[in-house]
Amino acid sequence: MSETKVFEDILVTETYAQITEKFCSNKQRLLFESLSKCDRLLYSTGCKDGISTDLYGLIKIQSIANEDRLFFPQNQAHVHVKWSQVCMANLVKWPDHPGGKDCFWIGIEFLNRDRQSLFYIWNLKADQEFSPEVCEHLGALL
Repeated sequence: MSETKVFEDILVTETYAQITEKFCSNKQRLLFESLSKCDRLLYSTGCKDGISTDLYGLIKIQSIANEDRLFFPQNQAHVHVKWSQVCMANLVKWPDHPGGKDCFWIGIEFLNRDRQSLFYIWNLKADQEFSPEVCEHLGALL
């Protein structure tokens, strides 16, 4: 997998450095490398305090300074992830699919140590599972 490198000349402030992290396990890295081969994804955070985020398309790992962040080229956006909090990844189904009651959106729910949901990545290919390469890296990540 090729890594995207930008902003190599930027000096990272101490405050910013505290919110950045590299992957905390090889399993985290392998899962996101596998996801980066999927072209129709939706990154979604829940509606906490009236705020939600949805980013569509490819997900790339962008390694800069002391951080591995998620980059969404189609949206020209990135997400800072506190990887030490991303402890588990499980398959989930969401029944609100326009194809009807027998169709599901299939996604991955990312959980912290307390099994609280952090974010989701949904497969936008209607009613299709993730590849075996993605599924083999699910479960405990730390």
